[in-house]
Formats: sequence, C-alpha cells, structure tokens
Amino acid sequence: MRRSIGYARVLADLSDANVQTQSMIDQISGFTADLFNTEDRIAIIVPSTLMKMQMRRGVKTAQTEIFVSAIAAKSWLMT
Repeated sequence: MRRSIGYARVLADLSDANVQTQSMIDQISGFTADLFNTEDRIAIIVPSTLMKMQMRRGVKTAQTEIFVSAIAAKSWLMT
C-alpha cells in the first residue's frame, strides 16, 4: 500500500490482549517507531481503558490513536 499511495493505514486489533509489562510496552514502542513512517495512520483496538492509557504512554508514533471501540477505530482510520 505504501508504494502506491505513499503511506500505510494499519488496524491493529489487540482486543484479546492483556495489560502488558512496561518492558513489553517499550518493545512495542521501539517496533512501531522503526516500522512506521510519519505519514502512516495506525489505529489500535484494545480491550480496556487501562490498556488504552498504557499503550498511549508507550506508542509515540505521529498518527497513532488507540480505541476501545472497533467501529471508532475503523472510522478514524478511513478519515
């Protein structure tokens, strides 16, 4: 997708995941920073507000949003 339009839109469904350790959040943060460009949009679906707060602290890519609702995540991703 990135080759044809210059950016990627990613929907990561972590709705079955558990709250993560800080070490795991650090690994996810490093992985996303290395993998995605500033033009990419990443929507992450999580199962709880607690995990949403945790992911928000750890994932710091430019256009990343974290959602508890899959509908809201898909809507944001397509705008």
